[in-house]
Amino acid sequence: VALFDALRGRDRTSIRRNLRIAFGADLSRLKILLFTYGLLRHIAHSLLDLARLPKFRAAELAATVSERDGRLLRGLAASGRGLILVSGHVGAFEMQGAVAPLSGVPMTTVANDPANPELARLLRERRQCHGQVVLENRRVLFHLKEVLKAGGVVGLLADENTKRKPVFVPFFGTLASSNRSIANLARLLDVPLLVGAIHRVGAGRYRLVFRD
Repeated sequence: VALFDALRGRDRTSIRRNLRIAFGADLSRLKILLFTYGLLRHIAHSLLDLARLPKFRAAELAATVSERDGRLLRGLAASGRGLILVSGHVGAFEMQGAVAPLSGVPMTTVANDPANPELARLLRERRQCHGQVVLENRRVLFHLKEVLKAGGVVGLLADENTKRKPVFVPFFGTLASSNRSIANLARLLDVPLLVGAIHRVGAGRYRLVFRD
């Protein structure tokens, strides 16, 4: 409720507009309200995940990957060609950077640091506590290329809007701006892509699923 009350008017307008794009223009105000509360509840859970991340034991996080997906991930990572793990801001996405290293696959990711330096430091400490390397999203392409050329694994979120040469693709019947840099990077270096998402399946329990 506090998160909902803290929303600015334009944020509430954006949520209503996007929900009606996804579920239809006749979506009722009640359903919009319920969806919005569900979204904010999920955001609150994600913040708690991040805060609790250093306290999770390796066995707890490693167990979130099925045997099949674990073999797939480790096999591609061990090929020496490099690997790009692709996901989005769905599910418990903050946990993915911890699960991969604890499954035996060190990973480098990219993040936008907040303006507050203390908050930026805290977030970086949390995200790197299990071995993930986090790069600030500024002129980062050279560093990602070096990681991939060395046979490393890079994790990137693909659902971010971009103002630099976007590609517009159909999404729920509406053209949405999409970032082409991940596909370009994979083609340039001939690196495989592995798409995945981590789902929250209970209190402190997750399931990471991959699709190659």
